[in-house]
Amino acid sequence: MKRTLRQSTALLLAMLMVFSSVGMILGLAVDDEPAAPVWPEGYRVVDGASDEDLWVDPVEGKLDYSFAYNFAMDTDSLIFYFVTATANLKTGGDVFRVWLRDNAEATAYTDFVTVKESGGAYVLSSAKYNKELHSNSGANWDEKDEYLAAAVAISAESEGDYTYFTVDMPLAAFDGLENQTYIDAWVSLWPAVEGAKNTTCLHSGVGTSLYSLMLDIMHHANYRRVTAHINLPNDAAVAFHKKMGFHEVSETDGVLLMERAIEPEDPNAKRFTKAYLILAQDYEAAREYAATFVKEGTVV
Repeated sequence: MKRTLRQSTALLLAMLMVFSSVGMILGLAVDDEPAAPVWPEGYRVVDGASDEDLWVDPVEGKLDYSFAYNFAMDTDSLIFYFVTATANLKTGGDVFRVWLRDNAEATAYTDFVTVKESGGAYVLSSAKYNKELHSNSGANWDEKDEYLAAAVAISAESEGDYTYFTVDMPLAAFDGLENQTYIDAWVSLWPAVEGAKNTTCLHSGVGTSLYSLMLDIMHHANYRRVTAHINLPNDAAVAFHKKMGFHEVSETDGVLLMERAIEPEDPNAKRFTKAYLILAQDYEAAREYAATFVKEGTVV
């Protein structure tokens, strides 16, 4: 049976209405599900959903948060790129921090830079260096050079559901680079989580890698124990050291002493082996093992 032009047109319009309705229904269903993030290529991704142990303090809804970051360097600056969902960014207070280690002998951070939100803008909260190699004793960059903190430049651009940060830091702040050509880094985000505390934080996990490397080297060097001195209050540092096998020993004048036993490679050794005498293959094996913590996103 032949259809008239009017009948064909009516049928076509009816089909379009049906497809449009289905499309709207499907669209609503899709919009109710959060879109999977598409991170910039080459960025280190920290996913609170798949890496639950990266959270310092568990909170309701913590699994919805993630971020990614990367670094670049030019002749004058270390450039830190950071991206996360705009909904993660709280109003007022510290938002994220990049921890840095420019000294191979250090077992703690050597510097950190913190970005905060203030009055609708993202600005420098603090830029500090560590006076100690093996414990937390932060001091402002200004104590080394009054121009260092002032040279930090922060920019933020929102695109779609995400905010992209660039933090430009002066290379002159990282004096440890005089003796080495790399910087270790790990990152913390304090997201806008309901019920969160000041210590509620999602980490990138590289700190575990640094400690793993240190402990393996001390094993090969025939150390029997290692201690950590933590300035209190610092719940995150205490929790981290407990995860790394340390236990509390004593507290004096606000400083907590923690200790961890180490099994020496040679139980009969009378003294420890100096680091530069450790066999290259043992050191490389320790580095490879430590790198797995970065790949797996182990808690910092």
